[in-house]
Amino acid sequence: MKNPKGPVSGQAPAAAATRRDRRRKSLSDSTDGFWSEENRSATALLNALTLLRSDDFSVRLPLHWTGMAGQAANAFPEIVVSSERKAKELAELRQAAAETNAQLNALNALERGEFSTDAEYFITVCCRDRGKNTLAFSRIAKIIFNAVQAYEQRKLWFVRFMLLMPDHFHGIFDFPLDASMQALFANWKRFLSRKHGIHFQRDFFDHRLRSDESFCQKVDYIRYNPVRAGLVSEPEDWPYVYFHGDRLLAGQG
Repeated sequence: MKNPKGPVSGQAPAAAATRRDRRRKSLSDSTDGFWSEENRSATALLNALTLLRSDDFSVRLPLHWTGMAGQAANAFPEIVVSSERKAKELAELRQAAAETNAQLNALNALERGEFSTDAEYFITVCCRDRGKNTLAFSRIAKIIFNAVQAYEQRKLWFVRFMLLMPDHFHGIFDFPLDASMQALFANWKRFLSRKHGIHFQRDFFDHRLRSDESFCQKVDYIRYNPVRAGLVSEPEDWPYVYFHGDRLLAGQG
């Protein structure tokens, strides 16, 4: 009679691990006198291929085999390397497809009018080299702000305010309801890195704002960052600021 509660949690993984251990043992087991040498080689090869199909790329065949079995053992490492490379390429393709799908969902949400204008996010992104002036240059600011506008034109996000500091930037962003912030920023930073040599850290910090009051407070906090850092006397003196909808890109500096 079947167990009405189903299998006990942990039995299936444990059973799979046991079968995998048995296959591994058979690769080095050469003391069983019942099987002929050919049968043992064929069994070991079958188990090795089974392990390889389960993405175990550490499996190898004995090097002392001779004849056709020895030829198979010599060719097996190349098969393993090729399979591992193809598995990595497939994983990268799946990741790229997921990011593309996230962007398509974001665009479709925008076209349906599903834009989260009531959910602003306070975003902080740091440069790869902290403590070094990477962003506070007119040329770099124009590149970054143009890249921001490019995503706005594609309706991937809506930037209400953004300010560049020497080694990081703050911004207040709106995103489509179905958008993946992680995927959007990953692709955006990848473009700046490959095209312009502007490198950011992989992660970013985000905090959701819930009211107009908190929005104004965050804008004031961002605007006074250069003053607190001793870079300017007044927030209006800092030129690397972007307002959504304006054509202000960067001042001279």
